[in-house]
Amino acid sequence: MTKCLETILYIVIMVVVCNFSGTEGARAKYVTCGSVLKLLNVAYNMRLHSHDVKYGTGSGQQSVTATEIQEDVNSHWVIKLKTGRTCERGSPVSCGDIIRLQ
Repeated sequence: MTKCLETILYIVIMVVVCNFSGTEGARAKYVTCGSVLKLLNVAYNMRLHSHDVKYGTGSGQQSVTATEIQEDVNSHWVIKLKTGRTCERGSPVSCGDIIRLQ
């Protein structure tokens, strides 16, 4: 299940980075390191959402689910480069770059 979720998130992220659009996207030419965004599944009108919930077993990381709530601080995601790499805030993220959401 984790690998499946990672694959789905990778595809969604590639779509976001390679086809950036929306309110600011109409003026922006690219996604940048440090950009804050929300990810919406338009088929279900659900946003990617995180919870700081620690379970007794597992990785100890936060829970990631979906929510219908439009304005929730836990639905904001910051674009960062893959673990172990840093980027300057505002520097463009190229199509095909491996990124992570925090």
